[in-house]
Amino acid sequence: MLNLRFIPFVKELAITIGNLTNLRELMIERCNLETVPPEICKITTVMSLHLLNILAQEFPRSLDSLVNLKTLHCTSRSQQSVSTKDSIFVELALVLPSLVKLQFIFLISPQHDAVWAIGRSFKAWPLPLLDTSHMHLGFRKHWKILALPIEAAQWHDHKIVQHWKAQQDKVLAFACGLHQRLGQTSWISVLNHEIIQTIANQVCGYSDILTWKSF
Repeated sequence: MLNLRFIPFVKELAITIGNLTNLRELMIERCNLETVPPEICKITTVMSLHLLNILAQEFPRSLDSLVNLKTLHCTSRSQQSVSTKDSIFVELALVLPSLVKLQFIFLISPQHDAVWAIGRSFKAWPLPLLDTSHMHLGFRKHWKILALPIEAAQWHDHKIVQHWKAQQDKVLAFACGLHQRLGQTSWISVLNHEIIQTIANQVCGYSDILTWKSF
């Protein structure tokens, strides 16, 4: 474990941090870290990452290489503007689909676009092991833009994520109609792959998030 806490003169990390190839947990808290170096993403053994009250305004896209990550805890500095805080969490939302072993995620006070971005990420690719029972990001406030049913305005985050997972299961079952054996007697077998993809995009928002990730 590497623990850097309450060290205000730490504004950047040495690129050699990427050499800590056996590191399992990294915590950086209340340091004036202005950037999150991409070299952190070389530590593919890390299972717990805590970036708390730092000054960084974005995450490296290569964060998606941390495929063994199980716990992610992230907060931004309270005096940062709302737009700056949002940009941090929006960047994070881009890599979430790759963190398939993630079990616990703690994001403190994401706002506006960030909640929408994280919601779109979970809608398209719900993480299979993620515990959302205590999640309080406020997806229900964005039920319209996330194309949720009107009753979702009263749902908590856990129920919304479960709804997205159910939608994924339905799309998978629907697509099985194209399977040579499973779909032999299904009317779905007369549809081509492009139509199936269009339907899946409509339900899960794949095309939206892929377009969004290209920017």
